[in-house]
Amino acid sequence: IQDPTMPPNPAPNPLTQLEEARRRLEEEEKRTGKPAAKQRMKAPKRLGGNFSQPCENIVVAYYFCGEPIPYRTLVKGRVVTLGQFKELLTKKGNYRYYFKKV
Repeated sequence: IQDPTMPPNPAPNPLTQLEEARRRLEEEEKRTGKPAAKQRMKAPKRLGGNFSQPCENIVVAYYFCGEPIPYRTLVKGRVVTLGQFKELLTKKGNYRYYFKKV
């Protein structure tokens, strides 16, 4: 129980939350013996000349207000539309959306 005379805790920083989630995932992969995400990723194969293979998926991370742990998922394609993002949400309702490319 929190002391009512104390000020409330500050709101969580989304970037800090994402970094912590990434660190925990890497730690879990090390513990289970799976290679870390950076080790699993290979350089794109070259097609013919100087063309590189385009990315087929994009990683999307998001969190709901009041929840400390962010969600992470993959979206097919190189561009994410608001409609695609809304389909990903597990909780339906009216929300405000703030997007940031990291």
